[in-house]
Parts: sequence; structure tokens; C-alpha cells
Amino acid sequence: MDPKNWPDLLTSTRWAALGTVNEVGTPHVSNVACAIGEGRLLIHVSNLAAHTGNLISKPVFSLLLSEPDSPEQTDPQLLARLTISGTAEAIPRNSTDFSAAAQRHITQFPESEMRFGFADFYLIKLIPESGNFVGGFAKAVRLKGEKNAAALV
Repeated sequence: MDPKNWPDLLTSTRWAALGTVNEVGTPHVSNVACAIGEGRLLIHVSNLAAHTGNLISKPVFSLLLSEPDSPEQTDPQLLARLTISGTAEAIPRNSTDFSAAAQRHITQFPESEMRFGFADFYLIKLIPESGNFVGGFAKAVRLKGEKNAAALV
């Protein structure tokens, strides 16, 4: 994938590896559904999950999105991937932003609607600050936060 086309990977991926850090500094990685668009990266996560507690206590993250493996591409080193790092912010249920953010998430993940009624779930906005795109062998570009944000709008 051409490095100029990195926003295509960002907007076409729904499932991502989320890296968080716990209160003693130990890293933790898990998979999350990530709603992308309208200037946002949104995850809707349960308080029972380790990554949620980590984001609440240490609001930093790294998110890895990857082009899916395919029979046509036999060398995984040639698959496009995008890593985004930044800060996380829980969106309070009583805020004016919550309804619009929740609808954005539900639009991309209709099956998640029922979980918005569960009190133990948080809607968290991931705020990109930097990134790295690898479009295959010798096709890489470092991204500043404003470029990540521009692709989300």
C-alpha cells in the first residue's frame, strides 16, 4: 500500500489491537472494536476488562490496525499496518457529546446498541498524537497528530 494512502487503512479497519499500561507500568494488549470517523476514534468497553481500568488510571494508548492476511499476500511483512499513539478520555454519559459519540459507534457496530444500556460500559475517545504507517517493505511514514486527526474528519 502506498504510504500516501494510509487513511484508507484507518477508515477500513474495524478491529484493532489496543495497548494500554496498568498502574505499575506493565503493558497489556487486547483486541477492541474501534469506531472511526467524524474526527474520532471511539471504543465502547466494559469496566470488567483490564484495558478499561488501565485507560481510566493511565489514559495513554497505542492502537495497531492491520491490513487483513490474505491468500494473495503470502509475506506478512508486506501487509499494511498503522500504529497510533495518544491519550484516552472517557466521555461522561451526562455530557452533550455522549449521544453523538454513542450514535457514531452504534452506526458502525449496530450489535453494540444493547451494551449502551449497561452501566459498567465506558465510551472512550482515543485522541491521536502520533503514528507510524508501514505500507509494506521499505514503505513507511511517521505521522504527526494533526495528520491523524485530519484523516478522521
